Amino acid sequence: MKVTHALVVVIACALLPIIAPLPSVVCVYVLLVVSVAVQLLRIKRWRHTRQWNDSHSLSILCLLAMQCSLCHLAYIDWIQLPDDWTPTKVTLTAEVMSLPKQVDYDQYSVQQFVARVVSIEQPLNATRMPASHVSVNWYNHDTNVKVGERWAFTLTIKNPRSLANEGAFNYRLWLLSQGITATGNVVNAERLASAESVWTINGLRERFRDKLLSYADVTQQDLILAVSIGDRSLMSHERWASFSDTGTSHLVAISGLHIGLFSALLYWLIKGLLIVWRTPLRYLPNTSWAAIMSLIFTGMYVLLSGMAIPAQRA
Repeated sequence: MKVTHALVVVIACALLPIIAPLPSVVCVYVLLVVSVAVQLLRIKRWRHTRQWNDSHSLSILCLLAMQCSLCHLAYIDWIQLPDDWTPTKVTLTAEVMSLPKQVDYDQYSVQQFVARVVSIEQPLNATRMPASHVSVNWYNHDTNVKVGERWAFTLTIKNPRSLANEGAFNYRLWLLSQGITATGNVVNAERLASAESVWTINGLRERFRDKLLSYADVTQQDLILAVSIGDRSLMSHERWASFSDTGTSHLVAISGLHIGLFSALLYWLIKGLLIVWRTPLRYLPNTSWAAIMSLIFTGMYVLLSGMAIPAQRA
């Protein structure tokens, strides 16, 4: 077994100088083929020896995880716009997928949201653009965009770009990791279908936001939205500046602190209610039921918060 592992390491080291100069997509497919081949060899070896242990299970799981990651990288490479894409006006039908975010500047305002491309009408060469998601910027308008609405947009489609500075935030890669293939500025727009009963995560988040904003007497609405559904669009620049100056901006970004507090408080609340109820539940102790229910509701809170990376990690 040790000889087999050493042989795999030697082959991988030998292939590394060969595949490193190749394009990234070629490297992804080469590694995917190699991982599948190694996995098949291990399964074939097990069928002959009929000896299975924890190391076999661990290696198979690691290979599966690597293959899923490689497939995701291949998908990201497929949905990208061509490198030679130039800003082009494209007429398409799209569905609003994310909560619209209104940003006000001194000279202009912009509404930002993510739209899923349903169909592309013109020009013909725009069919090279994979039907995926576009980050839409709508400047200087007062139209109320809702999650689930369908629009006929004329967009100036651009390839996402990032700063060339080494170590800077890679905006283009971040968009691709979210499945967003392009950015587009609205030239013309026409609403085709209004949002009906939308039972998606973002639809429920928008309902909560609209319901909260309907109560004019509720103060600190921006903070409530930030720590409940992860919507920080209502926070003013002055508010952000105060958080940054005091070093407390992490308090309004849903992360492990919020998830842990929510889960712990919910666990003790459910446990207390079960103790007051004084009727033991079936199959499991009350403490186990409290833990299970707190995990379920914590998962729902993570979903409604927008599934940010810190929340997923927690």
